[in-house]
Amino acid sequence: MTIWALVDGGGSKTRIRVIDAATGDILSESRSGPGNLTLGAEIVWASIRAGLETPGVPQSTHIFAGLAGVESTGAREAFLAQARWPTTLISDRDSGLCGAFLGAPGACLTVGTGVALSWQTHDGVIHRRGGLGFVLGDEGGGAWVGRRVVQLLAQEADRGLLDDASEHVAMALGMGATLPEWVAFGQQAKPADFAALAPVVFTLADAGAPLPKRVIDEGVSALVDLLSAVPSQLPIALVGGLTGCYVDRLREFGLPIVDAKGDALDGLWLDASGRVTLDLQRWSTDEYT
Repeated sequence: MTIWALVDGGGSKTRIRVIDAATGDILSESRSGPGNLTLGAEIVWASIRAGLETPGVPQSTHIFAGLAGVESTGAREAFLAQARWPTTLISDRDSGLCGAFLGAPGACLTVGTGVALSWQTHDGVIHRRGGLGFVLGDEGGGAWVGRRVVQLLAQEADRGLLDDASEHVAMALGMGATLPEWVAFGQQAKPADFAALAPVVFTLADAGAPLPKRVIDEGVSALVDLLSAVPSQLPIALVGGLTGCYVDRLREFGLPIVDAKGDALDGLWLDASGRVTLDLQRWSTDEYT
């Protein structure tokens, strides 16, 4: 039996599926730490090894990875150079697109810790937007949502404008009750730390809390703007950890949102096996041998 490992890595978690290469049958599945290449190749490989070197997991002969942060040339090259297994690498937005429509035309919005968009037109051409990362973009993603709430709370506190509602938000987020505590959190927090706040922000927004609702409205507006580049005749699917938080909100804008037929791991399997052949950017350890 030939065994492959499929790896879907984002800012907060890495999902690993070990399969029978001939049939696609799942032999094991696991989750581990962050898998965004901008965090460093060592961190990503540590997350992958945590899933593959667990007792009882079959030994893989090849890794097919769809990771966030592949746009960073240095991080991408470092990742491939440090590989212990033969490895093929694509962007997580492309693996998401492949899985969401099983190779058919459509647009896939990956929205988790970060945000990236990829779509395939009817002529087979792949287009991409977003994926700029936590510092330069990712508006609407979980890390952005968490940071934006902390930012607004800090600004209100700095100006002496905190009200009971905002203080309730701060306590619900578990960062403490004072501005110095929020500053200390913000100075050491990584994207995954900010993203961990996002589910609470959505819950508070749904309950009518003004400041979280403002943030989520800003996030929805940013995603609608990002999706404005997609041709109107293409269906749009969402994948990623915040799919359930945004799908109904985006439908309210009349966008042609459909359920994804599969996820990024399914897309990796379809691409690796040749069952779907999209014109994707791929990188391989073959370049380093």
